Amino acid sequence: MTITETWLRGDERDNMKIADFRNSLPDFQIISAPRIGRTGGGVCTLLRKGFSVTKHTDKSFQSFEHMDLSVSSSLKTVRLVTIYRPPKPKKNKEPVSKFFSEFSNLLETVSIGMTPVVFTGDFNLHMNDMNDKDARDFRDLLDSADLLQHVTEPTHSDGNTLDLVISSKSDNIISNVTVYNCLPPRHQAVTCRLDISRPETSKHTFIVRNYRGIDFDKFTADILKSSLYSNLNSDDNLDHLAEQYDTILRDIVDKHAPEETREITLRPNAPWFSPELQAAKQKKRQSERAFVKSGLESHRLAFHDQRKEYHKLLRDAKRDYHKSQVERCRDRQLFNVIDKISVGKSDQVLPTSESDKDLADNFANYFSSRILDLRQQLENVSDESTVISQDSCRSSFGAFNQVTEEDVRKFILQSPTKSCQLDPIPTWMLKEQLLTVLTPVITRLINKSFADGKFPSLFKRARVVPLLKKNNSGSRSVKKLPSHF
Repeated sequence: MTITETWLRGDERDNMKIADFRNSLPDFQIISAPRIGRTGGGVCTLLRKGFSVTKHTDKSFQSFEHMDLSVSSSLKTVRLVTIYRPPKPKKNKEPVSKFFSEFSNLLETVSIGMTPVVFTGDFNLHMNDMNDKDARDFRDLLDSADLLQHVTEPTHSDGNTLDLVISSKSDNIISNVTVYNCLPPRHQAVTCRLDISRPETSKHTFIVRNYRGIDFDKFTADILKSSLYSNLNSDDNLDHLAEQYDTILRDIVDKHAPEETREITLRPNAPWFSPELQAAKQKKRQSERAFVKSGLESHRLAFHDQRKEYHKLLRDAKRDYHKSQVERCRDRQLFNVIDKISVGKSDQVLPTSESDKDLADNFANYFSSRILDLRQQLENVSDESTVISQDSCRSSFGAFNQVTEEDVRKFILQSPTKSCQLDPIPTWMLKEQLLTVLTPVITRLINKSFADGKFPSLFKRARVVPLLKKNNSGSRSVKKLPSHF
């Protein structure tokens, strides 16, 4: 899908529009050429993520805005050029000859090679008017380049054909060109069939466990029969106890809720689309068919009124949906909801590497080097400092007090219900179903740690997630620790 007059500006003011695209079309990528420094204009293209896209930015023109893409599927590549030629004010009307000259320059650039080329967009030339000199000259230019303009119906509310689809006469790459009067703006949607294989719909594969389907009576019985309880009073090594806690719980979880691999297909998402909207859409289509069949002015006016009503309902439904999402969410969820609406989730782009292991090693080396650099800088800091004399501390701290099972139980219930992939069981399961049976085991681990003055080595592990900074200027690490301890 190519779009002209996007009104994208290339800054943070575009975030909400782009977020709307990404949330509604999760299987599509958006490539845009915004108009920088001025309002209006701009072009963009929406493509399925399965396409391989190369953006050509070596040319710029004064008489029109454009975006030049090479779009590749598994078997074919097409050069897709989107053009927006803005209408010039009468007081400062630029000669159309400049557009013809620059368009000819663009033709010379994209015609090199054997790749089929398709031009789409708003040319603001009245191609339906055989007496219009500019349109006639443009048709002559297309004929001289062996190009064919495919749109034959009016694409504007004033009855003119301004939005065009152009390809080479010999390529036979365009078919089924249709103009749809489905949009409320003055320009109508132009659709066509492009002879390039559609990539498969993107799918997301993930691993899940059916925790809610667990029989917790049997789960609890397995814990009571395990060595977590048979060795509850033994004086084992602290690290051994921690390993035992982790291993046994993971084995019992694997028994009662084994991992399952699931796959979902990314499809257009419109949770605000209600039965009321569906009925309004059907009425709009009925009035459209009546107008196309009869051509009567009364049917045209009825269709336009129904079209405006449908798009008003659509805007209101989307607004009410987002409003309800904000009103229903809790304080901790508010920022995530607002961020999704106003920014949208973008694909994480990681550096290229030969394997996942190499990528992980590269990130680890990067963060290690940052720490070494910091230590070296601290070593070079002068030792000269001003010491303020004060009385020394006379207090001492020699041992931790032992905690009771009730202390541990209260602390677990008061702690946030957060989980990490390093946890043997989810925190909500510990709180809601297994608190009574596991509190003695956890209390024993804590008191053993206090008595030895050590922290279990197993719980010092962290899952390090590298997050790319804005503009890919570097990375920062987020460490996720086991939640239970």
